[in-house]
Amino acid sequence: MDHIAFLAKDAEGVRARIQKNKVEMHYRSFPDAEPPLFQIFLKDPDQVTIELNFLGERIDPNAWKGKGSASAMTLKKSGGKKTAIETQN
Repeated sequence: MDHIAFLAKDAEGVRARIQKNKVEMHYRSFPDAEPPLFQIFLKDPDQVTIELNFLGERIDPNAWKGKGSASAMTLKKSGGKKTAIETQN
């Protein structure tokens, strides 16, 4: 299994719990989507990716930079049909 996704609420509260437990996470934001979407990604102990989707939440990813173990992911179009993900700390 590659990953499992959940619909979640309260991105700030979830982030605080993730950081309290010192778990590495990545996130990305789609503020212009309708509805807006903010996502957090982390790994479970078996290295399966957990995707948390916060529909309707607009979070400024720049406000999260440098806070705990987190980094933003930005989708970048590549030459082919695939999309690359660039990680930014």
